[in-house]
Amino acid sequence: MALAQNGTETEVLGGLAPPPGIVPDFVDPYSLQPAMIGVFAFYLAITAITTLLRMYTKLYITKTPGWGDYTACIAMLGYIVYCASVFSTFPYGAGVHQWNVPLTNLAPFARHAIVAEIVYPPVIFCAKLSVFLQFIHFFIPDHASKSFYMVWAFIVFNFLYLAVSMMVFALQCIPLAKIWDPTLEGHCVDASTLYITVAAIILFSDVSMLLLPLTWIWRSMMSTKKKVGVSCVFAIGIIACVTSILHLYYSVEEYGSGDATFVLAQLTFATGGEIASAILCTNLPILPRIFRNMATKIATTYSQIRSKSKFSRSSSNTPATASPNKKGPLTSWTRFRESAPKMFKPNYVGLETRDLKPGFATLMKEDLEPTTETGTDEPESRQLSFA
Repeated sequence: MALAQNGTETEVLGGLAPPPGIVPDFVDPYSLQPAMIGVFAFYLAITAITTLLRMYTKLYITKTPGWGDYTACIAMLGYIVYCASVFSTFPYGAGVHQWNVPLTNLAPFARHAIVAEIVYPPVIFCAKLSVFLQFIHFFIPDHASKSFYMVWAFIVFNFLYLAVSMMVFALQCIPLAKIWDPTLEGHCVDASTLYITVAAIILFSDVSMLLLPLTWIWRSMMSTKKKVGVSCVFAIGIIACVTSILHLYYSVEEYGSGDATFVLAQLTFATGGEIASAILCTNLPILPRIFRNMATKIATTYSQIRSKSKFSRSSSNTPATASPNKKGPLTSWTRFRESAPKMFKPNYVGLETRDLKPGFATLMKEDLEPTTETGTDEPESRQLSFA
């Protein structure tokens, strides 16, 4: 394609030779960027909202923040950095087929893309660490059990392979600038195999994180109804498994493909979804507590408003006639005494309640001191604490 520049035509070279029959389009090419903006905006919104609700619950309702909450916050902040690094590749052809990307844009694209690759491992580790710490808090009160050591073995395993992958991503070329400037002296390693290996290990990790809590839940002493409800909360891990499968698929597709600007954009859908689903997995089990707290406050407020409304209506319908011995509205005892036949007045005027017959004294007491009904149902004991 030729472009006019300073009155002369200058040919623009694409970053990749197009397939047979395809004419490069450098003006308005097909792009995944609109879809990426919408998907990542959704990821950021839902993870940020659930993280804020989680921290509000822990700081102001249960007042029991722990390391699981702190690592969730670190993962959320790292996720914002990861999304920013993905967005920074947009001006240089992310989501566009590489034969439609000018050759001059490939170097800055590579510089920004490598940042996202390096940020990804520590962010996904922090999110998974928060999930594992939450498993310990919910299901493993005995820190000397086999389950406790098994969870920590998973934590160490995830840390080691993600730390190694981060170092390989950062050192795949020495110097690192050789990634976007092949003319520099140095050497590089082929990181494609590492991408596939990391994707496969993350898929295994996500499947394990889905099955572990479901196994503990269905072995507990909870009712079947409660088991189903709690399982639905942790079933968000299914989304993590789906995104891990996509991660593995696009990693294999990228292997041997020269269309890096397009395939890497597809890969970010999966990697961004992995981090978002991990953050949701660690946040959602905490949220029922804040909803129960809100429901209790709403019910209490409604009950108070209703009681005041009933009292106002009863006061407006009752004539406020003055009592002979006391000014103001008549009390229940005064109304009873004035409405009783005069023949009974000498028998109780001036007498104490203890001097009356038991049945009559009870009637007076019930009239003067209305009883309140209280429920007899005992609260259901909790087998699992989601505080």
